Amino acid sequence: MPELRHLRVFVAVAEERNFTRAAERLHLAQQAVSKSVAQLERELGVRLLNRSTREVTLTAAGAALLEEAPGLLRGAERAFAHARAIGQGEEGRLRLGVSPAIGPEEVELLSRAAHADAPELTIAVTPMWPADVASALRARTIDLAALRVPPPGRVEQLTPVAELPVAAALPVDHPLAVRDTLAWNDLDGERLVVWNPPGTPYTDLLLDMAQRHGAHLTPIVSKIVGDRGLPDVTTGSAIALVPAIRHPPRGVKIVVLEGTATLPLLVAWSPTYAGTAVARLIARAASARGG
Repeated sequence: MPELRHLRVFVAVAEERNFTRAAERLHLAQQAVSKSVAQLERELGVRLLNRSTREVTLTAAGAALLEEAPGLLRGAERAFAHARAIGQGEEGRLRLGVSPAIGPEEVELLSRAAHADAPELTIAVTPMWPADVASALRARTIDLAALRVPPPGRVEQLTPVAELPVAAALPVDHPLAVRDTLAWNDLDGERLVVWNPPGTPYTDLLLDMAQRHGAHLTPIVSKIVGDRGLPDVTTGSAIALVPAIRHPPRGVKIVVLEGTATLPLLVAWSPTYAGTAVARLIARAASARGG
C-alpha cells in the first residue's frame, strides 16, 4: 500500500518539475526524494515521471495521480487534525451527568471551564440521580458528573469545584417573599421541599445546615424536579434551599440568606479513562479554587 509520505514527495516533485527544488521545499536530501518517488512507482507498478538530465515530466499516469493527490493529502491532513483535536479534548463531546439539585448556571460554570481553551467541544448533559452516577462512570456512559454530595458507590475521584452562597426559593405568594434578604431564623418552622427523605445525604446536609444556623425545618418529599434544578415549591407554602446564583422559574422568588453558609458543587470522575477535556476541566477548576 503506497504511503502518504511518498505521495507528498511525488506531489512536490511533480509541481516543481525538479528533484532539487522539491528536496529544498520538503527539507529533505535529494537522494531521499528520489528514493520516495521510486518506491511509490514500485508500489503502483507504473512510471509516474520521465527523468532526464535536463527536465522532469509527468507520464500520463503521473498526471492522473497529480490531479487527485493534493485533495487526498488535504483530506488526510484534515482527518489527522480532527483525530488529534478529539484526542486532546479540543473537539468532540464531553458527557456530563447532572443530579437534580444542579441548575443550569452551574452547568454553565463547568462548560466555561471546559470551553476556555476548547471552544469546539460539545457538552452533552444527562440528568441522573446520584445513585446512578458510580455505575454510569464505570460503564463510561458519562465522562463526569456534577453533584452536591458524594454519590453512593465507589467513584475514583470526587473534586470540589465551587462553594455557592445559599438562598431560599419561595413561592411568590409566600409571606417571606416580600423580603430582599432573610436571616436563617426567619425560616424556623418552615416546610422544606426535598427530593429524598431524611437519612439520605443531600437532605441531611440541608437539614443540618439549617439547624446549625437556627432554623428547624420540616422536610416534605417531592419527586417532582420542577424547573431549572429546583424542587417544585409552587404547589404549597413551602421553601427550597438553593444556590444564590439560581434564576427562578415563573412563580418562584429567590431570596438571599444572610451569613456564610454555602452549598458545594462537586465533580465525580474517573482518571482511569478520563479524556484530556475532563482532566483540563478538573485542573482549571482546582486552579480557580487556589489548589
